[in-house]
Amino acid sequence: MKPRDDAPVNTTRTEQALQYVCLYALAHAGATPSSSELAAGIRVSRRRASYLLMRLTALRKIDWVTKQKYMVVNSTWDPPPEVEI
Repeated sequence: MKPRDDAPVNTTRTEQALQYVCLYALAHAGATPSSSELAAGIRVSRRRASYLLMRLTALRKIDWVTKQKYMVVNSTWDPPPEVEI
């Protein structure tokens, strides 16, 4: 996924991270990016990306499902209609 160069100038890194996570999840059937993918996507270090994920957790914007998997709060992903679950 390409980084967004059209993000508003006054957007905080935390807001940019959440926006990137949401766009990534939309493009990848609900899967969220790793900290490395997030770092590359918003052009920060991997350590900074990890910090931003902790910040999003503190703000209750994401919830951790496992030690390495998280989801965006109040989001859903529905399977395609041709797949019976």
